[in-house]
Amino acid sequence: MNRKQRIFVEEYLQTWNASEAARRAGYSEKTAYSIGWELLRKPEIAEAIRRRVADLTVGTDEGLVLLTAQARASIAPLFKIAERWTEAPRVTDEIVEETMGADEKGNPVRLYRVRCIVFDVAKLLETQYGALVRKFKDSPKEGMTIEMYDAQAAVVKLLEAQGAFKQSATAHLNIDMNKLDDGQLERVAAGEDPLKVLISASGNSISAGAS
Repeated sequence: MNRKQRIFVEEYLQTWNASEAARRAGYSEKTAYSIGWELLRKPEIAEAIRRRVADLTVGTDEGLVLLTAQARASIAPLFKIAERWTEAPRVTDEIVEETMGADEKGNPVRLYRVRCIVFDVAKLLETQYGALVRKFKDSPKEGMTIEMYDAQAAVVKLLEAQGAFKQSATAHLNIDMNKLDDGQLERVAAGEDPLKVLISASGNSISAGAS
């Protein structure tokens, strides 16, 4: 592909509009519509778009890895222990040292060096942690708040993806195994669904009831 075609691919991924992508790539305004569709039909451009979409989207494996990270996420790594000087230690602060100092007007004040737990904002810039935070806010009135992705919801999605919630219809039926012949019992013993065995064999009745 030439330079214009490569630009067209990237612009198309931004706009999903062939004419607009052609204009942005430098093709004539008058021919942008026809050129755009012509470019999309070129095998090498279509393949380039397909590869770029694959690169930009989350695949199944990547999605499962991200959900697993969200399910196992702990808020602990986002905090760190720090020390600071203050005139008014909080209840949660550990006082390490006390000394006398002066305020802005020169009046004597007692100062405390305290050890406390603070939010490590820099961790949000790291992909492994930033991807686990759903919402972050730092407000002068409300202070700093952080919301992680719902771990329980992530677990449910993982189990759904793995088929854990796909229940056989036999879970809701009481099937009389005495009605199965030897051949059908062998199929059930081999792992086949008893309900499907019964349905596939004509002339067999199903005794069903709430489980």
